[in-house]
Amino acid sequence: MKKVRLIIALFVSVQLFVCCTNGERTNTSLVQVDSLLRGGFVDSAYNKLGSVLPSQLRSEADSSYYFLLHAQASYRMYKPADPMKWLDFAIRYYLKIGHDAEKLASAYYYKGMLLYENGDVRNGVLNLKNAEFIAAKSTDTELRHKIFESLSVVNDDAGEFRMAISYAKKSLAESEKSGNVNWLAHAYNNLAVLSSKIGRSDRASYYLKMCTSVLRHVPSKDKKIVLNNVGAYLMHTNATLAKRYFCQILQTSPIDEAYGNLASIYMNEGNYVKADSLLRIALRSADMQIRCEAMWTLCHLQQKRGDTSGALLTAEKLVAQKDSMLKMRNNCNVQAIQLDFDNTKSRQKYERNIAVGGVLILLL
Repeated sequence: MKKVRLIIALFVSVQLFVCCTNGERTNTSLVQVDSLLRGGFVDSAYNKLGSVLPSQLRSEADSSYYFLLHAQASYRMYKPADPMKWLDFAIRYYLKIGHDAEKLASAYYYKGMLLYENGDVRNGVLNLKNAEFIAAKSTDTELRHKIFESLSVVNDDAGEFRMAISYAKKSLAESEKSGNVNWLAHAYNNLAVLSSKIGRSDRASYYLKMCTSVLRHVPSKDKKIVLNNVGAYLMHTNATLAKRYFCQILQTSPIDEAYGNLASIYMNEGNYVKADSLLRIALRSADMQIRCEAMWTLCHLQQKRGDTSGALLTAEKLVAQKDSMLKMRNNCNVQAIQLDFDNTKSRQKYERNIAVGGVLILLL
């Protein structure tokens, strides 16, 4: 099954407001940027941030807010990552003031995703778990949704499919709570793929049916991701329908995964020329996982064409790429990291309760 691409679809209606933090007036331009990001207008938010001058950041609160928003906008625009010290500055500030848990959780979330995607699995997961812990009592559905969805993908990447399903179900619950059909489509799609990975074809079919029932409501710019994942699921059961989905994606708004997926279908049909041309495009992807999948397909294609030396060379490159990925991941045990975090937090909570109980006994 092809890797489920993480897509966080944001659509929340918010009103512009001016709030006070530690008695200081929050920069109204930053509040507007936050509103644009929550509304899904990422391009506009990123451009507006570019017009904010350093002289307009008149307090530690403004700087922290700016760093957090810039990290979020850059991440969602696939721009080069901001210096990590910016997010660390924001985290230190929100920890210090102690009353803006949602911004603190958001800062931990983006730091976690940036670290994880740069190959630092352990610290990436720990920051995501911090975000989850802090957001536990939050009423911000958008924040909770993206944390749960990301943790589902992290566990999927690690092969921890049951834990990935657990988080995907939490993501689905937040989607149902919000009524956001875009989120619902992605949640159903993720659960279909994950159910298939643990051999639950009945559940996979159910979630796939639910996904297709809401797909027509998904904005075009996000539909391509869901269609690709649905197509990847159908490749071995209904190649004709999967092919139609991939062709639709490539005709409207191409994505790297669709090139590789469609190439696999053409290869199985015996259309080696088309398969080869599509794989050459997929091999140029910036995503290492997509390149590995394309090399795997290319190796099989070369074998089918009788190009033994080419297949051996591709296999060597694939092994080197896989080794590189393993080194980047540091062979971390994602499940152990999460369980250790949860156990530590539970122990800390228990110790606090014991301490409070002791004080109450003394008072009595």
